Amino acid sequence: MVAYLDVHRCLEYLGYLGYPILCEQDSQTQAITVTREKRIDLEKGQTQRNVFLCKVIGPRGTGKSAFLRAFLGQSLEEQLRTPRAPSFYSINTVLVSGQEKHLIVSEKGKPRNLQTVI
Repeated sequence: MVAYLDVHRCLEYLGYLGYPILCEQDSQTQAITVTREKRIDLEKGQTQRNVFLCKVIGPRGTGKSAFLRAFLGQSLEEQLRTPRAPSFYSINTVLVSGQEKHLIVSEKGKPRNLQTVI
């Protein structure tokens, strides 16, 4: 998840862990794959991406956290029995056309200037 959300920090961590030396690479940047622009993916109707970020937006108390926990397979009954500190991200693997894709679901509070569209 760090690689997707903060690539600079990911490269920093790889350097600290000795990635270039241990994996006999010139630098830690070889661990990162840069995909083509999203615009091109939309034009072609297909993507090379394996990781997607989905943002769940809504005001406090509307069930964003419950949705994230359900995405990980936890039922509402389990959520009520085992309350936890809120997590603002959930990551899970989904199959799309027989291919494994990773979906990062992020919880965001409703911005003050966002108006409801009817």
